[in-house]
Amino acid sequence: MANTTFNPSDKGASVTLSGGNLTVAANIANAVGGARTIASLTGVKLYFEITLNALGGGNTFPGIANGTASVSVNPGGAGTVAVNSATGSILVNGTGSGTLLGAFTAGQTACVAVDLVSNLIWFRRTAAGTWNNNASNNPATSVGGISISSLFSATPAFGYSAFQVVANTTSFTATFGDSAFSGAVPSGYIAGFPTVAPVTSGQARVMVMA
Repeated sequence: MANTTFNPSDKGASVTLSGGNLTVAANIANAVGGARTIASLTGVKLYFEITLNALGGGNTFPGIANGTASVSVNPGGAGTVAVNSATGSILVNGTGSGTLLGAFTAGQTACVAVDLVSNLIWFRRTAAGTWNNNASNNPATSVGGISISSLFSATPAFGYSAFQVVANTTSFTATFGDSAFSGAVPSGYIAGFPTVAPVTSGQARVMVMA
């Protein structure tokens, strides 16, 4: 099954893609920008990871976005669901959800489980972290998810990475299923972010947008 990458035609001017379009990096100092994936999905349950290779000061925002979110300004803002690496705050449409994971450090991985059937999302900081900072939360049982229905009840989701940073050393690398994950994939979730997802009970076929 083919998996998506970030889209060279859907990124900010301050973003450089490399590593098979899986690594997002700032190409100037004091950069603001981001990138979306080629594929966008609805009606499926997905697990993917984004490793924060170098933070470069400022904030980075791994997560998901809809097609209206800007990849040039307002990272982690309108149209996105992302975690602010500097604070660990999970943001929905640019507003804090009240859930804090704690600040990320360079080399740590944001693990993302997104249920686009029930429109819930979970993040954890590193594979050993707890989902949405609570050991009782579990994507496999739909416990403790943050609602994303305001953005994705009828709208496909893209994978997303963005930044507002001081140094041009900032970079992230996504694992969308073509290489090994650092953490366990929750039961019932697709391992990665495919361009074409299998149809299973209670799920709709993937929608792909170029």
